[in-house]
Amino acid sequence: MGRRFLGIPVSGLMALVVGCGAHPTSADVAGDEPDWVDPPPAQGAPAQGEPLHHSAGVELTVPLGWAVQPWGEHVQLLSPDRAAVVRLMVIDTGQLEVALDGIDRQLDGQLEAHDLGSVRTAVVNGLKARLAAGSGWLKGESVKLRIALLLTPRKQVLVLLSMIRQNAVAERQAEIRGLLGSIRPGRLSRL
Repeated sequence: MGRRFLGIPVSGLMALVVGCGAHPTSADVAGDEPDWVDPPPAQGAPAQGEPLHHSAGVELTVPLGWAVQPWGEHVQLLSPDRAAVVRLMVIDTGQLEVALDGIDRQLDGQLEAHDLGSVRTAVVNGLKARLAAGSGWLKGESVKLRIALLLTPRKQVLVLLSMIRQNAVAERQAEIRGLLGSIRPGRLSRL
């Protein structure tokens, strides 16, 4: 079983509340990003031990052994072998299609080439979703892309953008599917 995360409202920031257990923290892996992805922006990095929060009103389970790192106002999850990264973002729109168009444009600027394939409509644990899988090139390396956009109870869109090195797809794809399957509406709390 992985780490549990709970959504607690904090105005404007997307992040996560780290659950209990002896797992790596963002401080344990600072500066340890894969060389094939851009390092996280320096802004918004919390102090060691400071919990991260998000405003989307969902909870999820991070795969065991994966590191949780701040990435600007967002969060990225990094596999132990650094072959996979999942970026979690919240977009302040209640429209999945608008969010998907924005993510696709963002990928145009970050990847050398990409193809998301067909986008399918789904429901993930009661949350409306759009899912896409494809491939791309990042810093000369072929990567498998998975994008999941979920409409949250707060009428925001939670984006999971995963990039896996092609040679690690068989090993890491099941963990990313498990991460997606673990997302569900969380207990809404007030600060």
